[in-house]
Amino acid sequence: MSSGIILGAIGIYTLGFGLMVFTIYIIRKRNRDKLEKELSRLETLKNLIISPSILTEMEKVKTLLNSEKMEDKYNKWDKRYKKIEREDIPKLTDKLTDAEALIEEKNFKEASFSLARAELDIYFVKTDMELLLDDIREITQSEERNRNAVTKLKTLYREIVTKYNNNKGDYKGMEKSIDSQFDNINKLFSAFERVMENNDYEEVAKITHALDDLIKNIKVVIDETPTVILMCTMILPKKINEINNLSLKMKKDGYNIDYMKLEHNIGEAQKKISEIYDKLKVLNLEDSIFELKTILDYFESLYGDFDKEKQSKKEYEMYMSTITEKLSRLTNVIKNIYVELDELRET
Repeated sequence: MSSGIILGAIGIYTLGFGLMVFTIYIIRKRNRDKLEKELSRLETLKNLIISPSILTEMEKVKTLLNSEKMEDKYNKWDKRYKKIEREDIPKLTDKLTDAEALIEEKNFKEASFSLARAELDIYFVKTDMELLLDDIREITQSEERNRNAVTKLKTLYREIVTKYNNNKGDYKGMEKSIDSQFDNINKLFSAFERVMENNDYEEVAKITHALDDLIKNIKVVIDETPTVILMCTMILPKKINEINNLSLKMKKDGYNIDYMKLEHNIGEAQKKISEIYDKLKVLNLEDSIFELKTILDYFESLYGDFDKEKQSKKEYEMYMSTITEKLSRLTNVIKNIYVELDELRET
């Protein structure tokens, strides 16, 4: 009986030990499989760092070497590329090899740390390569990018010129400045074609940027100049004259409107209008519409102030009339009282 119990205990122990060993084996196998899968993923990432794109772009740059400046750029890019290819990639390979050895040695904890460090290094090198590719594409894709940009600018510019030519009467006094700006833009379009022929892509970018600024500015000029001229030469002077005449009439009629400081404000408004018109002559319309509208709103608001003055005076006169009437009645009452007092004395 006791020997059976012993044999049963031995069997249970043996089974438990076997299960424990099997569990450890399964855990280690899973860890190994997981780390080997991660190693394979990182190997793939490393191998993709040098892509066909970078090699293609480097070859494109070679065809554009027509100046000392471009050759200097290419040499610097080639140096960066070779550092990645001959130094950084081999270092990454060594790190992944070390991690693989740790996996083989079943040192899974250290292997996991090693793979994490390797992944970080891979992303650093990958970023360096992407930055290099971006720098190269700034040149290799410059022609298409800049031509597309300039084509759009030419379309916009033609629309602006057409609008100006169809409405020249709205720009009296400004024709010389506008035509001069058109000449500058045309010269930049010609310069763009020259530098494109010479593959001077740094200069191309500068010209494209200058064209964008000038055309946007001349669009504002063509769109807003008629309004500014109309406001400065007709609408506001007429409005100021109306307000001035109305204020003089009100003063003559006995209204006290000195607190409005109209003379001072009219002088300041005329000065601001003159400044805006002078800026227009050099095609500077920054905030001009806003400032002119503010001036116009001020003078428009004065009509309301004048109406309030008239209403106040009317109410004052009505009040004074009522007071006078009451005072008259009170005076009559007092007179009657005195008459009655005299009669009482006599009685």
